[in-house]
Amino acid sequence: MRLVCGNDHDSISAVDTIRGLVNGSFLLADKAYDSDAIRCYVEGCGGIAVIPPRSNRKRKIDYNREVGKTRHRVENFFAKIKRFRRIGTRYDKLEKTYMGFVNIAALVDWIKFDFVHAA
Repeated sequence: MRLVCGNDHDSISAVDTIRGLVNGSFLLADKAYDSDAIRCYVEGCGGIAVIPPRSNRKRKIDYNREVGKTRHRVENFFAKIKRFRRIGTRYDKLEKTYMGFVNIAALVDWIKFDFVHAA
């Protein structure tokens, strides 16, 4: 996994970002990742692309909607950590610093979840 520029389109750096992660697993992604190149790469690595097709796609592609529904957990996590201002606005210049604060936010979220559900 790697951090990419926030102003680049997701599909531009997708293959570099997911390289080595999809061997025999699902790739859950949103419509921004719907491209034939990304799908071919995932399938070539033995993975399964669970990506809803864009509405303007000429050749419709079927995907597993039930597996795709689990992506909301990841989306909810990012919505939670973006409450931390420095994460939501990406103030940190260095990738190392930014990812450090993402890790801290993830720990805070995990501790809150564990504390609430332990009672």
